[in-house]
Amino acid sequence: GAFVMMDGKLLGVTIKTFLPNYHEFYEKRWFTSADELPVQQVYLSDLRIPFDEANVEDYAVPVGSHLIYELDGRFSLGVEIGEDLWAPISPSSVMALSGAELIVNISASNELIAKREYRRSLIKQTSASTISDYLYVSAGETEFILRYPEECGKYTREAEKTLIDRVNASDNEAMLVCLVDGKLAGNCQVSWSRGIKTRHRASVAIALLKEYWNQGIGTRLMKELIRIAEENPNILQLELDFVEGNTRARALYEKMGFRIVGVKPNAVRLKNGTLLNEYSMIREVQR
Repeated sequence: GAFVMMDGKLLGVTIKTFLPNYHEFYEKRWFTSADELPVQQVYLSDLRIPFDEANVEDYAVPVGSHLIYELDGRFSLGVEIGEDLWAPISPSSVMALSGAELIVNISASNELIAKREYRRSLIKQTSASTISDYLYVSAGETEFILRYPEECGKYTREAEKTLIDRVNASDNEAMLVCLVDGKLAGNCQVSWSRGIKTRHRASVAIALLKEYWNQGIGTRLMKELIRIAEENPNILQLELDFVEGNTRARALYEKMGFRIVGVKPNAVRLKNGTLLNEYSMIREVQR
């Protein structure tokens, strides 16, 4: 659900109505639609949100899927979540008819080839049909990958196929992917130079969707990358980088035998201006 707050007060909780349960989505396994809510309001204390009971009186908070938030008389706000946008009759349609001037959609939508263009078109169409402003916010996995979600939309099906064909035909790189129930859970890559002075070094990289953490997938992928590198008699060491604060990745790499050998100060700059170091690690190949 989406918690809407203003001036330190919780105005309401908007619950997702349409739960995708196709292709890579399995939301009905874990969640319940707003249409099935047994109540229309809860108390702040019911939500187990810490608050100063001595200075803040417990109060009722509306919950549902078509809530309109009047923000201090400035404008009316409606909220929907992810798949709600894609529904034939979306909550935004109902909220617009009830006076919502701004619709906000908080989403964790994945990135697929050509999906970004279709989604942008859908948002424009929804904004026009509801005669409202429509704000769509998509979450990224973590701050530790080197691209933001909006930078991933440039890829096309043809470009992806070209990349895969190139890797498959290459004699100095390999890519592995992990599929879970037909969904891409993660991938990793290893590559090395053909140059006489640098062909003893191999670079590795790995990415894993958050929902598949803590299942041993990252460890299995890293072991396979190491095996591939060890089969090349020229490779003496594996190299990789990780961003400051990515303790999960660091723990995995250290478990696999990597050690920190250097740091690039302020190598990454986030949108909010935060600067993060990037650390370099190596692992000597054992034969």
